[in-house]
Amino acid sequence: MVAPLTANELVAQLQSELDGTSLLTPGQHQSQVRRNRRILKFLRFGVGKRAVFDLAWLYANQNIDQQDLENARVAYAWCEKKYGLSGFSQMHLTDLSLLAIRTGDLELAGRALNKASTPLRLILAFQPKRLAMKPTLGFQEALNVLFGSGIDLTIRPQFLAADVTNPFRQGDWQEVIKTTEASNWLTKLSKAIVPHDVAPLAFSTNPALSAYDSLSVKGAISKVEAGPKITVVMSSFRPGPQLISAAKSVLASSYQNIELLIIDDASPASYRKVLEQAAALDSRVRVLHQPENGGTYRIRNRALDESSGELITFHDSDDWLHPQRLEKQVARLVGTGRIGNISMSTRLTDNLEAAESIRRLRIGLCEPSLLFWKDRALSTVGYFDTVRKGGDSEYRRRLERAFGQDLEVIDLYRCLTIQRADNGGLTAGDLGFRWIVDFRLTYRDSFNYFQRNNKKHRNSDAEARDFYAPRPMRIPRSQETKARQFDLVIGANGHDPKNAAELIELVAKARAKKLKVGFWQVNSMYPLSNPRSLRTGILDLLNSGELESVYSSDNLEITQLKLIAPNSFLNSYYPLGYNWVIGARELVDCQSAKENWQARGPGVEELIALRFDQLGE
Repeated sequence: MVAPLTANELVAQLQSELDGTSLLTPGQHQSQVRRNRRILKFLRFGVGKRAVFDLAWLYANQNIDQQDLENARVAYAWCEKKYGLSGFSQMHLTDLSLLAIRTGDLELAGRALNKASTPLRLILAFQPKRLAMKPTLGFQEALNVLFGSGIDLTIRPQFLAADVTNPFRQGDWQEVIKTTEASNWLTKLSKAIVPHDVAPLAFSTNPALSAYDSLSVKGAISKVEAGPKITVVMSSFRPGPQLISAAKSVLASSYQNIELLIIDDASPASYRKVLEQAAALDSRVRVLHQPENGGTYRIRNRALDESSGELITFHDSDDWLHPQRLEKQVARLVGTGRIGNISMSTRLTDNLEAAESIRRLRIGLCEPSLLFWKDRALSTVGYFDTVRKGGDSEYRRRLERAFGQDLEVIDLYRCLTIQRADNGGLTAGDLGFRWIVDFRLTYRDSFNYFQRNNKKHRNSDAEARDFYAPRPMRIPRSQETKARQFDLVIGANGHDPKNAAELIELVAKARAKKLKVGFWQVNSMYPLSNPRSLRTGILDLLNSGELESVYSSDNLEITQLKLIAPNSFLNSYYPLGYNWVIGARELVDCQSAKENWQARGPGVEELIALRFDQLGE
């Protein structure tokens, strides 16, 4: 029997072919000869063409470590040698261009980009400037469906073309920013990402900190003096000079009737100087201090009570706000009877690089840009949920349901905020390229389920919980001082209706014995027909306290670990994490498991068992 071919083995053999070395060499063990003949057949007869392309795409976008990028480079190099760039789909050409940027091969990035067809240009030519939330999200989902056909219409060709030619990758930013090349390039970037009816991007005449912190706009902007007062809320914790850049971008707004309310989350006294510097910038700045660290959404709740504006919005303490963002959003809100609206953003690094950021050229909803009438919202929906992260999307959905309105998205797929990439904020480590960490998804499923099935919209007590929030959403890792203990942890795929039903039955039996039960969500991309949310029976158990979610990053002591989704486990296995001390282990075999997808092939059961036994070691 020939054992299953692993992805890393396949990449190693692809590299051998690129190097011109033979897979079949004298002295090999007979089993290795059989494996290598199988690989050669897989590659030479075209059976694995789609598989190798998709493996390259997977490695490039998984990007857990540097080796993933190298594996993607090797797989794409093999595909180019065998099929030429003409054999690449538009999606893989786009992905190759992104990968080449990140691995420093800008020549290849340009070639791949030039070869890619650009049907998105035609689609965007007929794109409306504004759209309600549901059609916007529906449009995004429709674009995602096209990945299955080898088409990626989620990246703007103009944006990618600008990123390929970013001059700040070539030298010290302080020297590059003085050049005509840098100014011309920023004009090119501006045309790709900001609305056409606002001032284009430019560099400040007094560059500071980084190219990102030196962002400004061209020419003088007309000031808007009239209109309701807007409070812009900025939370901070251990702020650096980036807070000053963010505050200056707010104060440069064309809309003048604003209050910038900075609330610090109990930073040590050594950070007071930065906050005092911010307070001295303008008479419209007010700085408050929390008595103890409580997170962003407790800060926002305090702002709801203490702000002086009729309208309220938010801006992160290291991001850049286009000076016409507030003007545009308030103009679309006043006199409409609507509760609020929202705009879009992308993420760039300090060197204004997009491919290197976690969003990687995606332009999407900017949750902090939510602008709404404060008193109407407070009396109808109340306060933010005091989770540590993700509470802004829950609040937005609650507003929409309570007021029966689909919030308007201003300047569709154009940026009125540029968020700083990978600066240790709330999203650090939780969001990746087309990936969201499990506990955020569980929280999303939980609040959506609650909001769909309850008429209650107003959260009058911000500290009370109406629905389940996973532990990492409520308690910072730094406060986890000892391992949590469980009698039984069940690994199941809660998206798979069959597997979820099995989980619910096992939990009922365990709870009848008064066992403490944990639920470990085991994801799988197969079958595509599976729902993308946890089944409601599981959410009911989580809400009732009968069940508690656990995650690979948790510190756990487990009496018994039972895996009832072995096929899903094979599909999503990753060896790192799992700081679990495990007593007994029980593994349901692939054939007996109640799952909608089943792995097949020689040695599959043995491979699953091996990986399961390695958890926690």
